[in-house]
Amino acid sequence: MFEIPENLPLSLAPLAWVLGRWQGWGTLAGDDDEPDAIILQDIQAEVVGQQMRVVTSLYHGKVEGEIDWQMNAAAGLDLIEPGELFREETSYWRLATPLAVLPPEGEEPRELQVTSADTQGLATLWVGVSMGPRIRLTSDVIARDASAPQMTTVHRMFGLVGGELFWTSETSLDQGEPQVELSGRLRRASQEAEEA
Repeated sequence: MFEIPENLPLSLAPLAWVLGRWQGWGTLAGDDDEPDAIILQDIQAEVVGQQMRVVTSLYHGKVEGEIDWQMNAAAGLDLIEPGELFREETSYWRLATPLAVLPPEGEEPRELQVTSADTQGLATLWVGVSMGPRIRLTSDVIARDASAPQMTTVHRMFGLVGGELFWTSETSLDQGEPQVELSGRLRRASQEAEEA
């Protein structure tokens, strides 16, 4: 069961549903004609002062046999063995305008500002909106080191569906068309004990 932390600032209330640890599986788009790769994902979201810190860790997945692309997060975790960590990102989220009074759920979108850095050598400023259990982010500024991929735009979507966190990341390389690079389906880590 999800519990709202006592230290949750009012300004982060619209993002409370993201807090906690999420684990699941997803895909990493293959290069050129290569097939998509199966990956395992771990997302940890916690309150840090007036912001939410989100650490996303991505691991290569090892699986034997066929994958049912419709299987839920729990089934994926049971079937897929974790491999090496290949990417990690730390981001800090806040609402652009602090809140005094919250509107009824689903009535008004909230503007977000996010900063992130990852192990690919990318640092990104994001803008976005939160509306109920849905979030959209778009890169505003991307800084990269010499070895980082030449990403020009990144779009991300997050949503809570049936108690699971679904998310996708679309990237544009060298001004090209956006392509889905990552997708994931995760459950709260606390659900593991409840389902056992």
